[in-house]
Amino acid sequence: MWNLAWNLHHFGTLETYGEGSRRVDRDGNEYIYQKRRPVRPLPSNVEQARMLTEARAEYPWLAAGAQNVQQQALRDFSQAMRNFYAGTHAYPRRRKRYRNEGFRITGFTIHLDVRRLNRRWGQVRVPKIGWVRFRWTRPVPECRS
Repeated sequence: MWNLAWNLHHFGTLETYGEGSRRVDRDGNEYIYQKRRPVRPLPSNVEQARMLTEARAEYPWLAAGAQNVQQQALRDFSQAMRNFYAGTHAYPRRRKRYRNEGFRITGFTIHLDVRRLNRRWGQVRVPKIGWVRFRWTRPVPECRS
């Protein structure tokens, strides 16, 4: 979801302007650099949630994931863009598979099944995903039933 939101922002809300220039990166590869500027703002969280619902109806691979997790990824990206425009953080980058992966699940009304495997590791059953291992670094909060 993060990468889909990044693509929406990077290619849907920006336009190129000025003359492109030929540059060489540190590995010696040539590329064309063109300046980009924002033309329209990023859709709000409500609009993004509406777009997510439409996309989940259209694509079964997207509907197979938990909607709560996908909405949290959109909220995280919106916060990253606000931090960038405030000048406190760098421009968000695309996420890579198996690199610093993580997710947040909020608003549970059911009891979570959490097991402690040993002193440092535990696992939790996440809806639509199954058992997920995590490093136990702090107490797990109790869920409201």
